[in-house]
Amino acid sequence: KLLFFSPEIEFIRLFINQNLQQNPSDISEISNQNDSPLLTFGRIWSAGKNQNSQFVIDNIPKLKSKVNGLKFCYLDYLSGESKLNKLISPENDLEIFLRLHQGPSFVKSAYRRLAWYRLIIEDTLGYIAYKNKILTEGSIYTDDDKQAFEEAQSNEIPNISLLKARLLFDGGDYNRSLEEINECISSKMTLKMKVEYYYRKARCYQQLKQFNESIRN
Repeated sequence: KLLFFSPEIEFIRLFINQNLQQNPSDISEISNQNDSPLLTFGRIWSAGKNQNSQFVIDNIPKLKSKVNGLKFCYLDYLSGESKLNKLISPENDLEIFLRLHQGPSFVKSAYRRLAWYRLIIEDTLGYIAYKNKILTEGSIYTDDDKQAFEEAQSNEIPNISLLKARLLFDGGDYNRSLEEINECISSKMTLKMKVEYYYRKARCYQQLKQFNESIRN
C-alpha cells in the first residue's frame, strides 16, 4: 500500500540513519534499492557526509540529467565542495551556485570555499576578496555559514598545508592528507595550528586503521 511513497519513505530512513544512527552501510543498502531522482540525491548527499567526494563528483551529472530543466542549485554547491576536497578547482560550480541561488543559505560557505581555493593556489588578494564577501553576503542560518563567518572575522590566515590536509581528509583521501600534514613546519605554526596538526594526523591514521600511530599522535 505504501509503494507509491517508497522513495520518500526510503529517503527519510536514509536521513535518520545518517543524522541519528551514523550507519553508512545501512544508507548504502537503502539508497541502492531505488533509482529515483530523490534517492539518487540521497546517495550523493550521504556520500558527501561520509567522505566520499569522488562519488559525489561522478554522480551529480547523472542526477542533473534525470532532473533536466529543474533548477537545483544545491547540486552545484555540493559539486564545488567535493571538487575542492580533491584539490580540484571548485570555481565554476560555486560561481553557478552563487549566481542562480536565490536564498541566503550556504552563500557564506560557498565564498569560504572560493577563498580557500584562492589561498591554495597562492592568490592572497583573491583570498582576501572572497573573505570580505563572507562578511557581507548571505546568512548564518546553517552551521557551515556560521563557521565561515566566524573564520572570516579572524585575522589569521590558514596554514596552506593544514588546509589541504583538512580538505583531502574530508574527501576521503587519507594518504594524501598525511602527506600534506608532513609538509608542515612546526616552528611556523601557532598553538591552534599545532592542535589541528596532531588532531588531523591522528584522525588520518584512525581512518587508515593504523591505531597505534593514531594513539601516538
